[in-house]
Amino acid sequence: HHRFPMHELWALNNLGLMEMDTGNWESAASHYEGALAIGRRIGFDRGQALPLMNLSLVWSYLGEMDRAQRAIDECLEVCRRAGFKDLEVGTTTALAVLNLESGRNRRAAALFRRNVNREFVFNQLQRNEAAYGLALALASMDSVAQALQVLEPYVRPRVQTPDHTVQAYFEIAYAELLYRDNRFDEALARAVEARDEVDRDGRTDLG
Repeated sequence: HHRFPMHELWALNNLGLMEMDTGNWESAASHYEGALAIGRRIGFDRGQALPLMNLSLVWSYLGEMDRAQRAIDECLEVCRRAGFKDLEVGTTTALAVLNLESGRNRRAAALFRRNVNREFVFNQLQRNEAAYGLALALASMDSVAQALQVLEPYVRPRVQTPDHTVQAYFEIAYAELLYRDNRFDEALARAVEARDEVDRDGRTDLG
């Protein structure tokens, strides 16, 4: 039955992903828990970290925030112990999002900030996500000026985010914050710029 535990582990993890795609969240959770059990039994760190991260997403979606928090905390522990820097960045963002969704804005901001300031990020998108999340968390705490400061480097240059969709998200968020800061003319100019980014990217779901 367990002659190929690694194969079984990844098969269960992949089944979980498929179930998530089709909205069968409870079924996905049981597949991830099966994968995690094997990972623990054979002492395979990555085979624990990924199912744990996926479980946190499932529990979060189902509104089971405590279970999501426990899964993500354990995932971070495994990542740090095993030196999975790539996964640690993603897990920190996932934990920050959980906190943001639960209204724990200060904790969310601290976690997002950790990724923004981190020397190692797997790719630029991870830093972009962290900056975007940090701005949202700060805005939720009515620190609009600080949120604008965080987004500033991302809306000025064109080099950092060659992806027009990502650029548009930053522009839209920036415009909304300017509006909240009663800087209506600037907000309008930014919104127009965001619309241009969307047009350049041919996206219809953002505008």
